[in-house]
Amino acid sequence: MTVNGARYLDILENKFYPELTSFTMVHALDPDWYFMQDGARPHILTAATDFISARFPNRTIGERLHTPWPARSPDVTPCDFFLWGCMKDKVNERIPIVNRNQLKDIVVDVVRSINPSFCMKACQSVKKRCQKLLDPQVQGRHIEQLL
Repeated sequence: MTVNGARYLDILENKFYPELTSFTMVHALDPDWYFMQDGARPHILTAATDFISARFPNRTIGERLHTPWPARSPDVTPCDFFLWGCMKDKVNERIPIVNRNQLKDIVVDVVRSINPSFCMKACQSVKKRCQKLLDPQVQGRHIEQLL
């Protein structure tokens, strides 16, 4: 299924935000999260950016959000530098995968199995990564090997 603006908004309203709220309460975490997203077309739908901005006032990062940020910044985007690689490795441990439904079930299971402390560490490393990007020696290059 292709994700369009309407589907993305539905995911935000009915899956992502309720799950984040529940996660925050269960783990007694500070609810002042920042929301960061890339510039994919469904993500910049006005209704989606309005929804995000209302729930994360002055704490949004991305195209058409409070703090503008270029899309595809893998060194400072936790999903890129941490989550996708972790998920890919765990999903590939379960091959062969015979159909889309099995793949979906495996992905959901893998996401649920990720230790929340790993996610927190990845999010906390963003500040260090951003500081490294400001180093004059970096000059716009990738920083992963410098951390």
